[in-house]
Parts: sequence; C-alpha cells; structure tokens
Amino acid sequence: MPALLLVAGLFITTGQEAISATPDEKKRFLKLLLELPVAREFYADEAIPKAAPYTRVLLSLTDEDLRRRSEIT
Repeated sequence: MPALLLVAGLFITTGQEAISATPDEKKRFLKLLLELPVAREFYADEAIPKAAPYTRVLLSLTDEDLRRRSEIT
C-alpha cells in the first residue's frame, strides 16, 4: 500500500509546471513589500489583498534574489 501511494504521488507531482516569475515581477514584488502596511513587526491585514496576486512571485524567489534585494530596491 505505501508503494502505491508513492507511485500515485509521483504521477500527481510530475504533471505540474515549475513556478517561475520574470525579473521584473520579482523587482515589483520586492518594492511592494516595502510599501505594504505593517502592524508592529508583521504585515497588517490590509496588506493581504495587495500581496495576494504576487503569491507565484513569492514562491519563485531564490536565495540569490533575496541576496540582491538591496540592489533592486
């Protein structure tokens, strides 16, 4: 049974496209993060509708993108 679940899981995950974003989208998202409203040390509830369309961009950020964010902003 565990082997069947493993094989089924492989078929499900292999059909998905890779998450990617253009450098321009990443740049806009990183700039948006600086403008979002905050409540103490966290983002405020009002920030959610503004950031939600960028979920794909958030998930596509790499370590290198985050290291270079000071150059971008």
